[in-house]
Amino acid sequence: MKLHSKIATLVCASLVAYAFAPLACGQQEALLAGAKQLKLDTCFVTLIDDVDVPARETGPLVELIVKEGQAIRQGELLGKSDDQIVQRKLQEATAKLRAAEKKANSTVEIEYAEAASDFATKEYEINRNLREKNAISLPEFQKSALAKKQAELSIAKTRNDLEIEHLNADALRVEHDAVNDALVRHQITSPLDGNVLEIYKQSGEWVQAGDKVLRIVRMNRLRVQGFIEAANFDPHEVDGRQVIAKAKLAHGREESFGGRVASVGLETHGGSQTSGGSRYSIWVEVENKSENDHWLLSPGAEVDLTIDLVTPAVALTPSITESR
Repeated sequence: MKLHSKIATLVCASLVAYAFAPLACGQQEALLAGAKQLKLDTCFVTLIDDVDVPARETGPLVELIVKEGQAIRQGELLGKSDDQIVQRKLQEATAKLRAAEKKANSTVEIEYAEAASDFATKEYEINRNLREKNAISLPEFQKSALAKKQAELSIAKTRNDLEIEHLNADALRVEHDAVNDALVRHQITSPLDGNVLEIYKQSGEWVQAGDKVLRIVRMNRLRVQGFIEAANFDPHEVDGRQVIAKAKLAHGREESFGGRVASVGLETHGGSQTSGGSRYSIWVEVENKSENDHWLLSPGAEVDLTIDLVTPAVALTPSITESR
């Protein structure tokens, strides 16, 4: 059976299992070794992260580079919608930004203004000495004084113009980044490590922003629900505790998976004729294992849980869904 078909079947099975879990898991609750361990039999595995990845921009889906069942990493490119128009806009924005930055970083105009000011200042000093000796007329001296003042103002104006050019470059940089962001929005990337469970759209199809393109499930960490008799243990006694989940595999093989109690239910469920008194639920997150590129534990599988009641509780690292 292909991996994606197997995962899809097990996901469906997990939903059925979840519906009947309160009647099954926890009925075989047992205390072992003087309440050092708590065992819950026949608990069902479910998914933690099950994500429909959407298109973020409207247009034809020009590329889809994954297939069902494929393992993918967070941030990996899965496909993209048509981005030719945005590509051209980015080229234009890049050219404008480069021109603006070159102009803003140029020192030619300020160097010219400073050189002209130095020349006008020297000429003014010469004419002032000549005026003191009545060697030149007053209008001629005043003309050199005006030239000196104009050169000084030219430096100030050039510096002000350069500041404006820097601001203009900053504005074009924001515009460039916005176009680049628009280009990125045409890309469809994975929000988590997982496997492609289902593909809804094919290359060449028109998609609207928000349309579901494919479905990804996380397989390296899974969730198991258990039920504990409220009369036997308070929630704080099991919350955060280490857990071993045991699953039966093919050919009579048994495999263990480590985990912790991630959360304890806030509600207490009434008992039944078979289960006895009222119970509360716990959610255990277990680390999956792979073998020959296949996951050993799948949604819908049955496991037995053994909770360590002695080792101090430790907070569980949040799942990808909870940390986003």
